[in-house]
Amino acid sequence: MAPDTGLVAGIDLGGTKIQTTVFDAQWSVVNSKRSSTPDSVYQELLQVLAEHIDWASNTDNTRQIPVGIGVPGIIDTRTARLRTANLCADGQTIGKDLNDLTGRSAALINDCKAFALAEACLGSATGYQSVLGISIGTGIAGGLVINKTLLPDANGMAGEFGHMAIPATTLSKYNLPVLPCGCGNHGCYETFVCGPGFERFAAHMENAGHATVSDWIERFNAGDTAAVKVTHRWFELLAEMTYQLTLCYDPDCIVFGGGISNYPDFIRLLNQAFGKLNRLTSNTPAFTLALASEHSGAKGAALFASGQHQATQQLR
Repeated sequence: MAPDTGLVAGIDLGGTKIQTTVFDAQWSVVNSKRSSTPDSVYQELLQVLAEHIDWASNTDNTRQIPVGIGVPGIIDTRTARLRTANLCADGQTIGKDLNDLTGRSAALINDCKAFALAEACLGSATGYQSVLGISIGTGIAGGLVINKTLLPDANGMAGEFGHMAIPATTLSKYNLPVLPCGCGNHGCYETFVCGPGFERFAAHMENAGHATVSDWIERFNAGDTAAVKVTHRWFELLAEMTYQLTLCYDPDCIVFGGGISNYPDFIRLLNQAFGKLNRLTSNTPAFTLALASEHSGAKGAALFASGQHQATQQLR
C-alpha cells in the first residue's frame, strides 16, 4: 500500500508531543516536524495541528497529499467525537474542526490501531495474513489487520483489549484486588497489564513499595528471586489476556509494541506462559516484537490516510 501521489504524511498526536512525518512512495522519511502538544486549550491544539497539516502539504507544493492523524482515544464512528483522557479534546469533533480550519480533510485513526497497521504492512508482521497488534504502554490496546487492511468497527471500540475484565479465577489465583479503571469499570486488564499496571502488580505480589518497571528489569537481569517470580506471574497474566484474544480472533501473528515490550526475554516468557493455557490446538500464533522506529505511529496514520485516499479516488 504505497501512496499513489508519491508523498503521504502521518501525524503522531501524543499527550506531550506532535510528530509529523512525510514519506515517499518507498516509505522513506522525506521530512519531519515536531511540536509540543498544547495541554489545556482545544483551539490551540487545533491551530498547531493545522500548522502541521499545512507544513506537510507544502512539502510537495500541493494541498492534495493524504494526511493521517493517529490519536490516543476512541473515535466514535457515528458522531465523529473523540473520547480521550490524554488530550484537551475530549468530546470534540476534531476531524471536522480541522477540516473547517484548514479546508482539507485528514484521516483520523486510533494510535494503537495505527501501530498495528504499520507493523502488519511495513514492520515485523509483514508476510502474515491476519495480524493482531498489541501496544503495551501507559495503557493497552491495538487492532486486527486482515490482508493489510484494518478491520473496521461500528463504534470505534475494537482493539480496546485493556478494558476486558480479568476472569474471577485469575483474580483469585493471584489474590488480586478488583481495582477501578480509567474507563469507569472495575477489574479491567489494564489495571495490571500495562506499564503502570506491571508496577502495581509487582507491588501487590511482593507487598513492596513503589518500584519502576526499569527497577524490576534490573533486578530480573541480576537473578533476584522476587523479581523472577513477579516477572513469570505477570507474563502469565499477559498470556491469559492474549489467549482470550486468540480464542476471539485466531490470528496468524501477534505483534507487541510499547515500552514494556522491551522487557528482557519478552517473547520466550510469553510463549512459555501461553503454552500452559493453549489446550485446544497444538498450533499457536507467531509472537513477534515491533520493529523499533520513532516514526512508526506516523507511518501507521499515513498508511491509513493513503488507503482512504486511494478508495476516494476510485469512487470518483
